[in-house]
Amino acid sequence: MKYKVGDKVRIRKDLVPDTRYGEDELFFSSEMKSSCGETATILKDISWKKNGKYALNIFTGFVFNDDMLEDVVPEKFVVGSMVKVIGNKSKDTNKDKYLNTIHEVLENDHSPEYPYKLNDTMPFLFAQEELELVESLIVIPVDQTELSKYKELTTFLFKELKIADDVRYKEVAHFITELRPDLSKLFN
Repeated sequence: MKYKVGDKVRIRKDLVPDTRYGEDELFFSSEMKSSCGETATILKDISWKKNGKYALNIFTGFVFNDDMLEDVVPEKFVVGSMVKVIGNKSKDTNKDKYLNTIHEVLENDHSPEYPYKLNDTMPFLFAQEELELVESLIVIPVDQTELSKYKELTTFLFKELKIADDVRYKEVAHFITELRPDLSKLFN
């Protein structure tokens, strides 16, 4: 058995209808052809012996085996994507300080094992499984003049806040620094 319940799989695109697959010679019918290339989740493992047979969340009523399925390879995060650090597969515990923080992808092909370089995380690099896409953040490109005005206004407001109530300023600075490390420069 290659897969377990909950795994994401893709039904192979090259399956031929009315053909048997795997050691158990599971029949792939012509009705199943429309499933080719679809991504699914394994709902139930109905294997016996060593042969993996599965019920999927799509095309219910049909059974698929290991030879009919393939791994879903996660797509690379593109440069400019916002990602959250969700794991640390390295042995360096210093990298743990970035867990649950959000960063922008600066580079996505640094090395095969650790392809991702993120802003404000140097010298650390990240693997695909250590990151997840932050879909709720929408990055809207703005011209440099607008960005400069925004930074100027934000800096002014934070200075006023600091003068008004130093304790509250520290709380806000800490919160924003945790949420958006890239803005921490505004608090210097």
